[in-house]
Amino acid sequence: LEDEPGLAIEDAYRVQYGLMRRRVAEGDPVVGYKAAYTSAAVQAQRGNGGPISGAILRSAMVTEGEPVTLVPNSRNAVEPEVAILLGADLPGPNVTALDVMRATRLLLPAIEVAVGAPGEVDRSRQMVIATHKTAGYIIVGGPGRAPEGIDLRLEGAVMTINGETIGSATAVEVLGNPYNAAAFIANTALANDGMLRAGMILMTGSIIAARRIEAGADVRVDFTRLGSVGVRFRA
Repeated sequence: LEDEPGLAIEDAYRVQYGLMRRRVAEGDPVVGYKAAYTSAAVQAQRGNGGPISGAILRSAMVTEGEPVTLVPNSRNAVEPEVAILLGADLPGPNVTALDVMRATRLLLPAIEVAVGAPGEVDRSRQMVIATHKTAGYIIVGGPGRAPEGIDLRLEGAVMTINGETIGSATAVEVLGNPYNAAAFIANTALANDGMLRAGMILMTGSIIAARRIEAGADVRVDFTRLGSVGVRFRA
């Protein structure tokens, strides 16, 4: 793909969803979808022209409390996110943030472990889309909250690594509201023959800039009302 600079974004998504269908056929089902580059902090950090979306496979889900092994010879980073557990399907077309809110069963604290090439590799937007979520992990914590009465824009998150506060922000950083990111996820999936169904998890994108981690790191994210989530890393 890096040798095809004229490849359309739509074609990059077709490549991504083709890879996902192959993984599903091999026995690794889709359990949700995620967005990336949804905050100004991450866009400034990584660029790539705005938000993108991809599927989450069951193999990417890690139970909280289970140590995560770092991927060798790779860039491993953590991202605190609001996760949405759907209680109803989102069939579309033209899914809105309000549609997502109505379909939400729970709002949950979550961490994505993003895995990329070592160093500061400048990858095209097409390559980032085509390979999105072919590596990495998702950790969802609790207890979570029902969406009624919660203004997600005001939901705060504080991330610590080995007890040191690394960053904090409110979820308004995520496209103005994580529900906006979820609507983007839904419409991108629908455009590529995907489907958001009840029981799926939607990861709405990092609230703060991604932070590199090393073996031995103990990461914790505390949210204002959604609870907390943590993960430990080993070599």
